[in-house]
Amino acid sequence: MRAKSRSASVDLLPLFEKFWKAYPKKVAKDAARKAFEKRKPDQTLLDKMIGAVQVQTTSEQWQKDKGQFIPNPATWLNQGRWEDEAVGQANSDKLAWEGAR
Repeated sequence: MRAKSRSASVDLLPLFEKFWKAYPKKVAKDAARKAFEKRKPDQTLLDKMIGAVQVQTTSEQWQKDKGQFIPNPATWLNQGRWEDEAVGQANSDKLAWEGAR
């Protein structure tokens, strides 16, 4: 059973390396790899994650104070932050909904 777990880690390594390359804050790589492996993303989820990173990289929060408020990658992964709404998205959805009334 242990060998299977190790094999799964090896299979995810190329996907993790793509995530790591895309993520702007390069700290605690081992913790990030473990968080990534816990999620077991496939290529589709990885694409969603990287897309979210690209959007979030342009956000005021991530650019403020030279990136001081960019979450560590392990935190970002553990909290499922690729599911966060883009800043302004909630407001535009609300306005669109209110306009339909």
